[in-house]
Amino acid sequence: MILNKLGFDYSNLVSCTVRRKNKMLALVSFILAPTFLLIFGTFLIMYLLGVPMEINGVQTEPTDPSYIEFITIFGAIFGSVSVLFIAFGFMGAFLKPKIYLIMDNDPELNQFFYIYDRTRRQEIYLTDKFALTYRQSYSSVTKENNPNAIRDLMNRYVFWKRIIIDDDTKITERINKTIVKIKEKTSRFSSRTRKYEFSNDIYVVPLKVTETVYSTTGGNYSSQAMHTYYFEEINHKQVFEMNPEIKNTLSSLN
Repeated sequence: MILNKLGFDYSNLVSCTVRRKNKMLALVSFILAPTFLLIFGTFLIMYLLGVPMEINGVQTEPTDPSYIEFITIFGAIFGSVSVLFIAFGFMGAFLKPKIYLIMDNDPELNQFFYIYDRTRRQEIYLTDKFALTYRQSYSSVTKENNPNAIRDLMNRYVFWKRIIIDDDTKITERINKTIVKIKEKTSRFSSRTRKYEFSNDIYVVPLKVTETVYSTTGGNYSSQAMHTYYFEEINHKQVFEMNPEIKNTLSSLN
């Protein structure tokens, strides 16, 4: 990871609290809403213009009961779905970001990450040498010290660990942000692109980073993830609640 050419470097980050907001709900909802709204509008325009319609092989007019029943049912269905997706979109857009990651140092000055994985209902205490995972479904802690597994966890949860800038990386400077696009070949006919938008509001590191991940297969585009990260309490001592089971396991390791 070489980001200092962009004017900042995460190696200067000692501690922080990172809040994350998932934007996929809003993105998907605002994409689907117009589709259903268009169908609803089509039925409505047909009715208002008095356009005849063939229903079950029978030509009907706007005054026919079967015509009115058909328009009412399908208009209500597509109208309701449109409103539902619009509501989900605004709900996702205005959701407050939640604490996602704590970066700090233990009493021996060993760096660790404390991660809240709410999707999998687990909390992770992650270091360069081991990881402790508390899973709510089992109410227990498991330890992982395989170097490959630790690296995979780092890349999965600490987004700046997976950013590698090379000669093929596309960097675009804007007035209030810097955009970095990293393309990864996943197979012969498909690729994955990670786009990072770093705000130019920087204190050690950018205070806001938006990550968008999408794949391309044979010309087809598919969104996989869209998150915005907010950095707080940078290089200050972090105050947070650690899961008691993880805390007890850490004590037994010392």
